[in-house]
Amino acid sequence: MLSGSQTLWYNVAIMKPHLTKDIPMNHTKVLNIANDLSNDEIAHLLEIVSNRIDVFVGSFGNLQVTSEIASVCMNGPSVQVNLELAEHDSMMEDKHFAAAARKATEVGE
Repeated sequence: MLSGSQTLWYNVAIMKPHLTKDIPMNHTKVLNIANDLSNDEIAHLLEIVSNRIDVFVGSFGNLQVTSEIASVCMNGPSVQVNLELAEHDSMMEDKHFAAAARKATEVGE
């Protein structure tokens, strides 16, 4: 199954080839590489570059919550991305989140 961005590029490159003239060559190259990778290979690639990715989790008041990737693995046929924030029993166990939450609470008072 293709992700949202992969689906977009797939639709442009495969379903509407007349539009590919406007796609920069590096995007086409990346699209071709992505389409040639198995999910196992994508999981391995994500694990390799995980230190370069920060994932937006959601909002907590005025706080924008993000997390680094803890690990990437296969879960059945899908690639599973595990976040460091999810390793805690409570998000308040994360020192950065807890400090920001305390600050957000102080500002709101």
